[in-house]
Amino acid sequence: MKRRELIKALALTTGAALSGSLARAALAGASAKDEIDNDSLSSEQLETIAQVSEMIIPATDTPGAIAAGVPEFIHVIHAKWYRADERLLFSRGLASLDSAALDAHRKTFSLCTMEQRSALLSEAEKQSSDPDSIPGGFFTTMKKLTVFGYYTSEIGAKQELIYNPVPMRYKGDYLFADVGRQWTP
Repeated sequence: MKRRELIKALALTTGAALSGSLARAALAGASAKDEIDNDSLSSEQLETIAQVSEMIIPATDTPGAIAAGVPEFIHVIHAKWYRADERLLFSRGLASLDSAALDAHRKTFSLCTMEQRSALLSEAEKQSSDPDSIPGGFFTTMKKLTVFGYYTSEIGAKQELIYNPVPMRYKGDYLFADVGRQWTP
C-alpha cells in the first residue's frame, strides 16, 4: 500500500475525528516534504511544535515524532491547508502555551526543562474538556496532528506499525467440487 493510499484510508476511517482541513489535506496526500509558500510560523513556534510532538510520541525502541518528520508535517498543514481562522487559533494556542510558561517559569515553553514542559502540557490537557479553552483546544489539536502525521509517515507505517496485507498464502485455484460450498476468509 502506498503512503497516499494509507492516508486516504485513514482519513476515511477516522474522518469524524479529523478537522475538515486535515481531512482535505489527508485525502490530497499532504506530506512533510511538501513545499511551503508562506512561512507562517516563527522558528520559536516551530521549536515548540517539535518539542510538543516529541513529548506526545517520544523516541523509544522506535523513532519519535521528530525523526518521523511530524513537525514539518504540522508546518505544512498549518501553512497550506488550514483556513485563516484555524491558523489564528493554532497560533493563539502556541502563544497561550508560552504565556503559561512565562507565568509559571519566567521563560518560554521551548526554554523550559522537560519536567516543566510536562507540567504545562498536563495542565493544558486538563483544560481540553473545555472546547472554548485555548490551551486545551490547542493541545487536543496537537495530539491529533502528531498522531496522524506520525502514523502516516514512513517511519510510523514501517517501523512502528506492522503491515501484513494477507496473513496467509493465497491460493485462488479452489475447485468448487473440492470444497463443496463457497469459502470466504
